Amino acid sequence: MNRRQFMKVSAGAGALLLSARRAYPFVQSPTKIRKFAIGLPGLGPGGANEMGNYIPVASPNKAKYPGTDYYEIVMRQFGQMLAS
Repeated sequence: MNRRQFMKVSAGAGALLLSARRAYPFVQSPTKIRKFAIGLPGLGPGGANEMGNYIPVASPNKAKYPGTDYYEIVMRQFGQMLAS
């Protein structure tokens, strides 16, 4: 198989895969189920969604290191409530 034949076969296989229909669970669900019933959380307390979740805004610690933009970012476990 030369390069030209390989490209033809690859393009044909790619077109076949892209043309295949996919079954998404939401499309097959009853029409009474709403998609994204709860909005995504926004930035800061003003961007809270219906459940009160929001992405906190980082602010520099100017008291510990004056004159610099020093951020302390921690990684810790938290709970997230998901609506069904």
